[in-house]
Amino acid sequence: MKELIIAFINFAVFAAILVYFTRKKAVEFFSTREKKLRDEFDGYRSRYDEAQEKVKVLQQKIDFLEEEKIAILAQYKEKSDRLYQEIIDAARKEADEMQCECGKILEAEIEEMKKRIVSDFTDSVLKAVERRTAGLPESKRNELKKEFIELLNREK
Repeated sequence: MKELIIAFINFAVFAAILVYFTRKKAVEFFSTREKKLRDEFDGYRSRYDEAQEKVKVLQQKIDFLEEEKIAILAQYKEKSDRLYQEIIDAARKEADEMQCECGKILEAEIEEMKKRIVSDFTDSVLKAVERRTAGLPESKRNELKKEFIELLNREK
């Protein structure tokens, strides 16, 4: 047991000498290490807080994007409805103009047909009059033609 006490005393002396000479360096090492770890921790904490803020900002942007998407879709729907209505109105206007133009063309063709019918009828009547008056003298025939033409002109 004496040997154990001597070994313990030797160890205590050695540890005291070791602590005496290395105390400043150990305290300095541990305080430096502690400061370095604290600084790293604070850096990580500040980066974590910054990241949290960025996450919040991004989340708000995402939430706003959904609202913006709905607003943009509504805006384009309104534009497409307006464009659709403009196209329909333009088509109706063009159809009305075409119908009016067709009506004018039809009226012109009807007038032309009437004139042609009257002309053909007049020609056939004149030919019939000439056939019937073939035996009459020329002056009498010309007089009848004039009278017929005057009658036609009065009717118009």
